Amino acid sequence: MKTMKFMMSLLMGSVVIASALAQAEDPALRKQMQALYASYDKMIAKGDVKGLIATLDPSFVAVDTEGKRTSYAEVKAQYQSIFDTYRDCKSVTSVKHVQSQGGEVTVWAEVVINFKAKQGNRWVAQKMTHRFAETLRPVNGVWKITYSQQLPMNEPWSFGGR
Repeated sequence: MKTMKFMMSLLMGSVVIASALAQAEDPALRKQMQALYASYDKMIAKGDVKGLIATLDPSFVAVDTEGKRTSYAEVKAQYQSIFDTYRDCKSVTSVKHVQSQGGEVTVWAEVVINFKAKQGNRWVAQKMTHRFAETLRPVNGVWKITYSQQLPMNEPWSFGGR
């Protein structure tokens, strides 16, 4: 019984601390991140593989919803393959939340991608939606993505989202 009370008080203390550490968004930083992700959408529309790769820090790691990790080198190879395989890629990224801490920024976002994929002898329109949280840090005055975590689609945003 004492162990259960201790665990409950520990849990409640964690909730209180987490709430106290939560911070409101900085509107200027949010605008900056929205503009940054809009520029990524433009690069996707142009098929600018070099530009997209330049957004990533060499330490970049992506993790999907099943825990599979993808390194910077693997992403570089995948980007070229994607634009060789698909046509007319257009994306719209919605920044849902931005938080800054210790010189880094975490952006929670949702992207809707429309594209055409080859099926047999024809190109067929496709649509995908992804949610993710990414960590960015400034490198020589330029924001670089260091980490990307794919998020489940069926869970509500804990911060209310927009």
